[in-house]
Amino acid sequence: METNSTEAKDYLKEIAGKMGWRYAVFAVVVIGIQLLASRILSALAPQWIEANVSLVQFLLVIFSVDMIGFPVIFILSKKIPAAKLEKHNMGFGKLIVCVLIGAGICGAGMIIGNIFHFALMLPFGVNMEEVNQLGNLMLGSDAFIRILTVGILAPIFEELIFRKLLIDRIVKHGEFAAILMSGLMFGLFHGNFSQFFYATGLGLFWAFIYIKTGKIWYTMLFHMIVNLSSSVVTVYLSQSYLQAISTAGEDMSGLTQEGMLAMFLYLGWMGILIVCCIAGIILFIVNRKKFYLNANVAGMSKKEMTGSALSSKGMIVYYIPCILLFLMVYIPTIVNFFTDR
Repeated sequence: METNSTEAKDYLKEIAGKMGWRYAVFAVVVIGIQLLASRILSALAPQWIEANVSLVQFLLVIFSVDMIGFPVIFILSKKIPAAKLEKHNMGFGKLIVCVLIGAGICGAGMIIGNIFHFALMLPFGVNMEEVNQLGNLMLGSDAFIRILTVGILAPIFEELIFRKLLIDRIVKHGEFAAILMSGLMFGLFHGNFSQFFYATGLGLFWAFIYIKTGKIWYTMLFHMIVNLSSSVVTVYLSQSYLQAISTAGEDMSGLTQEGMLAMFLYLGWMGILIVCCIAGIILFIVNRKKFYLNANVAGMSKKEMTGSALSSKGMIVYYIPCILLFLMVYIPTIVNFFTDR
């Protein structure tokens, strides 16, 4: 049994390493394309870029991740044997429960992430606009572009990349290892602490759902619901709310009926999100015993799986471009703080 356990850990470490360096190549390609394309566009049409920052950022994501990155990781991973997961259906009730649990994970992760983000950046005198760059990007974007890129394309391609391609090749070496790698690699690829915690949490949850159902369209659906709710509906209502506030004046005397409706819809929507988040946390706690996994491979413990999966050379290589993404977000602000003093 000891030999089998040792061999199982070696196999897991080997396959995790193989997938790790492949995803490192994927990350480098995506980052490289975004940096290169940004420089080229800035040199050719700086004024247009400045006037269409949000559009450019979304188009860069589509081009680098969906059009180039996905084919790259698909081709690189193709020769690694993939397992076929058993197909199981989810009833409507379970679908609703999963949506609410996802809301709970998202809400809790956002709170943790923002606390961590603020704690890291506020000592350097960062103003609110700099702290909330992603939010400003969303607020300044076109609704159609958000729906297409964030609401539809991102869930499809990200689920294929970080769930199906990855889990299919890791799961036979341990469900826990596959879920852990899928969630962590997904969270790290977001490249900032504001998104890291909720992205990792959702990645773990969706990985579990995919393994238990064998149907990637379930996680695509849940991913779309989260993205459309947060990046489309919430952003649209926020835009209407902010416009109503800006035109009403400091004493709110200029608030129109349309402005009052915008405020009511925004505050009502935020209330719904909070209720869904709380309900999701409660449902997760109540149903926590249902999140069971099949027996560990060759008697490996979760600790052994964690060590074998996350400490392989390939995974360490994957961490490098992800760390670069984090540094690209935080280092410029910190450097500016000291150079401006």
